[in-house]
Amino acid sequence: MSKQELIDALMDLEENERLEISEMLSQTVNPMSKEIEQAWIEECERRYQAIQDGTMKTVSYEEVFGK
Repeated sequence: MSKQELIDALMDLEENERLEISEMLSQTVNPMSKEIEQAWIEECERRYQAIQDGTMKTVSYEEVFGK
């Protein structure tokens, strides 16, 4: 399979599948250290808890992007 054939096949995938593959490929050229990954996990958990507690206000997609 040529590079162009591979690209064409990938473009036929659903958006979420393309995003998943993109992330996997990105990690092969720019891997995230375990420390950074752990820091992001902890930050996501902190933000999630703040939303659940009501101490963090969220903004809708429509408000941010005007759609």
